[in-house]
Amino acid sequence: MSRLLSSSEKDGRVFGLVVVEQLVGTLEGRGGGLFEDIAASSGVGEPSFMPLSWGATLSDFDLDGDLDIFIANGHIYPQADTTPAANTTFHQANLLLTNEKGRFKDRSADAGPGLEVRAASHGLAAGDIDGDGDIDLVVANVDAPPTLLRNETVRALGYDDYFQYQVSDFRMTTAEMLELLHQFVEELRPLYRELHTYARYTLAERYGAGEVPDLIPAHWLPNRWGQDWSSLVTVAGLGISIVASNTASAGIFLPIAIGLGQRTGFSPVILAVAVGISTSLDFMLPVGTPPNAIAYSTGKVSMPEMIKAGLLLDVTGALLTILMAYLVWPYLV
Repeated sequence: MSRLLSSSEKDGRVFGLVVVEQLVGTLEGRGGGLFEDIAASSGVGEPSFMPLSWGATLSDFDLDGDLDIFIANGHIYPQADTTPAANTTFHQANLLLTNEKGRFKDRSADAGPGLEVRAASHGLAAGDIDGDGDIDLVVANVDAPPTLLRNETVRALGYDDYFQYQVSDFRMTTAEMLELLHQFVEELRPLYRELHTYARYTLAERYGAGEVPDLIPAHWLPNRWGQDWSSLVTVAGLGISIVASNTASAGIFLPIAIGLGQRTGFSPVILAVAVGISTSLDFMLPVGTPPNAIAYSTGKVSMPEMIKAGLLLDVTGALLTILMAYLVWPYLV
C-alpha cells in the first residue's frame, strides 16, 4: 500500500511525505512532473528504516519556521515479540524528526515523556487540541488507548500561547494587538457592508429576484470554494493587502482574477499581473512584507510612523497602477 500523507512547498518546489509498504519516503519535486526520493540525503531514511510506519505528518512543531516530521510506528503482528529472527517488536517508539537547515534529525529522545510511550501506533491526527496555537498530536494505538501529545514549545519559550509568541515579534502585548485588530475591523466594517450590499443587489438582478435578500443565498455563488465567481462579472478591489501579507492577499485574489478572465474572455495574464502589482503595495504594517517586518524589528520605526509613510506609498502606488491600467494594458490585450 502507499499513501500521500502530507505535502508542502519549499523554495518553490513541492515537498511530499509518503509511506509505501510501511516505509517512509520524502519526495522533492524536480519540475516537469518528476520527483526524487531524498529520504537518505535528508536524514529521514536511517531513523525510519527499521520501524513499520503508518501515520506521518509535516508540521512546524518547534516553531522555527520550517516543517518537521512526526511518524507513528508499530508492527502488524503481536507475534513479532516472540520471533527473534524478525529483529523487531510489536510495540515500537514513534519518531520526531526536526528540520535543521534542510536536514532532519531524530529528536525523539529529547522530546519529553510523550515520545517514551511504546505502542503499536497505526495512525495519528494533528491539530491544536489545547487552544494555544501550536500543533498537538493524537496517536491511535492498536488494543490500547490513544496517546495525546501536547506541544509545550510555546510555554518553554516563555509565552502563554502561540498568539502571544507571534505578537512579541512586533514588540506589542496581546492586548495591544487585539485592540489594533479591533480598530481595523471597525474601520473596514463600512467597506464590507458596501461590498456586501453591492453583491446582494447585483446577484438579485442577475437571478431575477423580486426582493433583495438580507443574506446572499448559497446557490447564488456557484462553487465558491473552487473560486468560481462567475456570478459577479465585475469585482470591486479590496485594500485587504493592508491588513494581510502580500503573499496571502495574492493567494486569495489570483484564483478569482484568473477565473474571471477565463469567463469574460479577458486575458488572465493581465489580470494576474494586476493582482500581483496591487498586492505588492503593502507598506503600512509589519505584517505586509518581509522588508516591513525587518524595518519595524529594528525599533527605529514606530507603528504610527510606518502607517503614515506607508499610506502615502500605498496611495501613490494605487494611482500609478490605475494610470498604467488605462494607458498600457489596453495594448496588451
